[in-house]
Amino acid sequence: MENKEELLEPLKLYKYELAYKHQDNIDAYFDELTKKSGVDIEANKQTCGEYYGYLAQIKALEKKLGSQRGLRGFLIFQTVFGFIVGTGLILAAIFLRLQSPLPAIFYSVGPFLIIVSIVCIILNKTIINKRIDALNGQITILKKKADEKLAIAKEQMQTLNSIYDWGIPSKLMSKTIPLIQMDRYFNVERFSHLVENYNYKPKQFDNVTTLFIQSGTVLSNPFMYKREYSCHMYQKTYTGSIVITWVTYSKDSKGNSYPVTHTQTLTATITRPAPGYGSGTELVYANEAAPKLTFSRQKSNANSMSEREIAKLDDVWSKKLNKMQEDKINTGFTPLANSKFEGLFHAFNRNNEVEFRLLFTPLAQNNMFKLLTSKVPYGDDFSFTKDKMINIIRSDHAQTLDFDGNPYHFRHFDYEKAKENFTAYNMKYFQGIFFDFAPLFSIPLYQQHDEYDYHFTGKYPANHTHQEAEVMANFMDEDVFKPEDCRTNIILKSEFVSKQNGADIFMMHAHGFRTEPRMEFVSKMGGDGHMHTIPVPWEEYIEVEKDTPIVLMDIGANKEEFYSNYDRFKSVISNCLGYDDIIYQRGLVAFPLTEGTTSFNGNELKKLFSHKED
Repeated sequence: MENKEELLEPLKLYKYELAYKHQDNIDAYFDELTKKSGVDIEANKQTCGEYYGYLAQIKALEKKLGSQRGLRGFLIFQTVFGFIVGTGLILAAIFLRLQSPLPAIFYSVGPFLIIVSIVCIILNKTIINKRIDALNGQITILKKKADEKLAIAKEQMQTLNSIYDWGIPSKLMSKTIPLIQMDRYFNVERFSHLVENYNYKPKQFDNVTTLFIQSGTVLSNPFMYKREYSCHMYQKTYTGSIVITWVTYSKDSKGNSYPVTHTQTLTATITRPAPGYGSGTELVYANEAAPKLTFSRQKSNANSMSEREIAKLDDVWSKKLNKMQEDKINTGFTPLANSKFEGLFHAFNRNNEVEFRLLFTPLAQNNMFKLLTSKVPYGDDFSFTKDKMINIIRSDHAQTLDFDGNPYHFRHFDYEKAKENFTAYNMKYFQGIFFDFAPLFSIPLYQQHDEYDYHFTGKYPANHTHQEAEVMANFMDEDVFKPEDCRTNIILKSEFVSKQNGADIFMMHAHGFRTEPRMEFVSKMGGDGHMHTIPVPWEEYIEVEKDTPIVLMDIGANKEEFYSNYDRFKSVISNCLGYDDIIYQRGLVAFPLTEGTTSFNGNELKKLFSHKED
């Protein structure tokens, strides 16, 4: 798909072309990996078949084992029951001298129950226990054989599992849609491009950290797809209670007074600040089209409407829009003729009617309406904010989309399941990201602004962005950064310290909370007519911080190259490695420095990767 005009109908394009094309690209890429790895598919298939066969046998034997254990439990119960009841009946007949015919019945039933108990003991010892031991033995043997086959299968797949690398999903997406080019990582050139030419203003909040970011271009217009993790304070409710009693006096029918005790549970609640945590994912796209226009819209859930309900929108929204125009006559709001589009897109807070119409031509309205009302795959599950040249798409499906491209997702001991996982992940990745771009693709004017000639000035102080520093740090063990006594999650913020021979030193500021038990006393009126003090235990969250320096550098090597040099790499940094946690991904490497270290010489590390120039 080389023609940008084809992007204007994203639903049709995805359904009839891109989904099939991407599937073919995935299959071809996996076949290439298979050839490169040299994995023996048939041998692995046979090994896995034997492994699954053993698992099936184990499952069948475990079912039998469960039945035998159940039977043994029943016999044990019967043994205990028979001895207790049988002995009781005999003793009752002897000592209580029961009237006839009960003694005769007790004398006959009691010994019978004891005999049954003895038989149960014999059955357990001579038959059931032996069956259980035999089944356990068979299961142990089969598990050992299964483990051996699993180890062989893992060995057969070891080469393939080792050559999965970061960035495979993004490479495949660019192959299917060449108009979309994905960056290896979010570099300073892309960041500067957004800031200097599109006036992008990244929000710097101490309570927000970056978990992952994927940047690139669509027709040379930059974008970044990012997932952030944030902390917010909310009011947590704490409850305390006491039980009070009091006595009143009543009179009976004869006039005598008697006491009546009353009981009541008094409950009190208080609210105090507490931290809450959550993540959010959004697509940020920059384009010069309609550079003064701002608006925002929220999802309408139009995809859940029936055709009849959608058909009624025209009349309903025509009346509403006429009323809105009358109410806002002095503000310049002028509704489009397409009332169904206006009703579903509802970008009523737009600030520039001329640019809004340039953006949403009849073709764009038609494309967007189809997208909003589509039943599959997501329909209208997105918000759309335009702030001059910056567009932000935030969809429901993106919040749970796994788009980091971690090779771990593809690893498996079974070749067939590995291929299945590889395909499923990459198809979901492609579909999820494509339909976040779909609202943007639906606008013809956005496709006309391309090939912007940007020249990086090199003014950025660091080699790498602070967002990538946070991404790499967030992949490390949390204990590297967690402040002492911290009882909550942490937020990591990066601060550039210095460049060191192609590497960067970032100071990671970790923010979390320790807790202190507190007690609040609340007075409340009881049913006895008196005020009572109710203790309410609560926790005070007190902020704690810790600073940890890390190194971030681009070694330019793939995963195989890095891990083949891992021991040497670790040896070079052993004198300054603050915590045994070295992170590699997408050609980047990061590791924590020892406390107090603010300098680092990366020359020796660069020599490990000969193709990485100084």
